[in-house]
Amino acid sequence: MSFWNDDGLRFWEQAGLGKAADLITEGQPRHMAESVRYDSMQHVDYIRLQIYRMGPWIWQVHENQSYLGRLILRLERPETGSLSVCTTDEWLSLHESIRAYEGFLSQLFSPDRFNYSQMGNIFPQLHVQVVPRYKSERVWQHSIFGDAKWGHNWAPTPRSPLTLQQTYDLAAWLQSEIRTRITQ
Repeated sequence: MSFWNDDGLRFWEQAGLGKAADLITEGQPRHMAESVRYDSMQHVDYIRLQIYRMGPWIWQVHENQSYLGRLILRLERPETGSLSVCTTDEWLSLHESIRAYEGFLSQLFSPDRFNYSQMGNIFPQLHVQVVPRYKSERVWQHSIFGDAKWGHNWAPTPRSPLTLQQTYDLAAWLQSEIRTRITQ
């Protein structure tokens, strides 16, 4: 069974990683994961969610912002394996990206903890999810972000308080903040 759903295929093509049609074997069904279908995932322009590039890692705002500042650190080169296939330089760069993003987001929203995962079930392109966690509510542009699962596993993810357009706005705002706060 293929783990590609329509959103994963669209992501693969928009990221410039190749043609989605080449990823599906003739007659092979696509896997549709019910628990990850958010209203905002329809017709997502993933390019608009990319906010920064550090070495071979692309910082991409996750379309579900139920955890304010949730991010995907995506390896730029096409790769569907696990983190164990990263080169030494990619590992070192991932470490730099994690440190930089934690410092950056801490300046903006002061998360109380960061959770990380690398699964590849929906978007098989090698990536790491960064999930900031908060003991108390945070506010951005009049939207309130609570972490009802504080102290517990963040998944399954609650519904985002932001619309897709607001998520694009958040990505643009983060990108502008990066220009003033991060130097490479």
